Amino acid sequence: VQAYELVSYKITLNGVHGFDNVTAVVVGEQSTILRTDDGGKTWDAQDSRTLNMNLHGVFFINQTHGWIVGYKQLGNIHDNGRILYTTNGGDLWTYQD
Repeated sequence: VQAYELVSYKITLNGVHGFDNVTAVVVGEQSTILRTDDGGKTWDAQDSRTLNMNLHGVFFINQTHGWIVGYKQLGNIHDNGRILYTTNGGDLWTYQD
């Protein structure tokens, strides 16, 4: 098990995918996607191109192809869920039909 430390982040994070001992992606509330390539010393935000989504899980099959699952929430109303995917390591996330 690899440990990653996030310091002073005010968003609830729900899912993590670790590639190795230096690279990981985490997802969370408010469409948050963060990536580290230095073992968690720094985290860069990735643009989900979504608004008000609670992201709950992230999984990659290799360094470039990955998926995120979540749902959009408006007050107490949730939609049926959404799947986002990337083919370039998370530089661009797109809704999967």
